[in-house]
Amino acid sequence: MFKNYLKITLAVMRRRKFFTFISLFGISITLTILIVLTAFYEHMFAGKYPESNRDRTLFSNMIEEQDTTGGGMRRGPMSISYIKKYISTLKTPEKVGFSSSPNTVNTYGNGKKLELYFKYTDPIFWEILSFEFLEGKPITQQNFDNNDVVAVINDQTRDDYFGKGVSAVGKTIEINGQNLRVIGVVRGSPITRLVVSADVYMPYHLQKADPLNPSYNGTYMPIVMAKSAGDLPLVQAEYQEVVRR
Repeated sequence: MFKNYLKITLAVMRRRKFFTFISLFGISITLTILIVLTAFYEHMFAGKYPESNRDRTLFSNMIEEQDTTGGGMRRGPMSISYIKKYISTLKTPEKVGFSSSPNTVNTYGNGKKLELYFKYTDPIFWEILSFEFLEGKPITQQNFDNNDVVAVINDQTRDDYFGKGVSAVGKTIEINGQNLRVIGVVRGSPITRLVVSADVYMPYHLQKADPLNPSYNGTYMPIVMAKSAGDLPLVQAEYQEVVRR
């Protein structure tokens, strides 16, 4: 019976070839778009490397300020002072870290010009995320206490700047006119993971702009990790209460 149905279907398809082509083409394009969109969504929002704690982590890349009298508004990343005063002090989260928005810099290494993405982080950033260290170690609170001029780089930057497979820990890399001592090399992550991805990571005390600027707006994005996935609504509710006050 199935063979008969198949023969009838093929006969109908041969009879009106143009409409058959249009139908099959439309179905194929629709399925392709759905597959691509699903893969993109899964890539952007699933808990993949280095965001192994994604199911209990909240990200924020913007604060919005409104002038209720004059009607003005501005939005953008937050300042460190805002994060430390209003987010790091929340009682519900397990940990609160932050990193700056990625920026680009041109430098020269291994006889060629390189365009690198860099960002500044605090030490908690490295405790929340599960970066795989191929060499060395992450930026720690001790590096901040000592005001160390250090950096963590990804494996692609190591290969491009120092040479394929050459050990980078203990060597220096020039970023924005600063010679930074490399203390770690991580396996890189896709640049589409805006909050966590970069070629070069530096402690925020090396940022030339004042990191203690009291303005609400700045260049930083908080990463808030709850004790469990079920605590995420509690973290959001606590923060909304802080904003309300």
